[in-house]
Amino acid sequence: LILVGGLAIKLLFPPNAKLTEVIGTAVYFPQSALVNPVNFNMRDGEWLQSPNLQPTNLQGKNGRWVVPLPHPSGASLWPNKPANKQLIAGAVQILRELRAAYDL
Repeated sequence: LILVGGLAIKLLFPPNAKLTEVIGTAVYFPQSALVNPVNFNMRDGEWLQSPNLQPTNLQGKNGRWVVPLPHPSGASLWPNKPANKQLIAGAVQILRELRAAYDL
């Protein structure tokens, strides 16, 4: 799942989490955590950062990944800050790594 923008991110991540804390990370949910695949519980996932995208409980390719991205609106100044550009680059790298790992 790719969450785009603060509203989408707040649906899954803690509501008080800042973009600088979540952009450039990924959460892996093992298949056992997907009892109800519509309602993800963050406590059941493993929060990871690139380049260490190796979950401790990887169960084949049946788990789910969640990767947050900032909203692409040109009205937001958030993506223009150099530190935030690095976070966005990290998020894109995560997507690149997942794409390669899962032959997507």
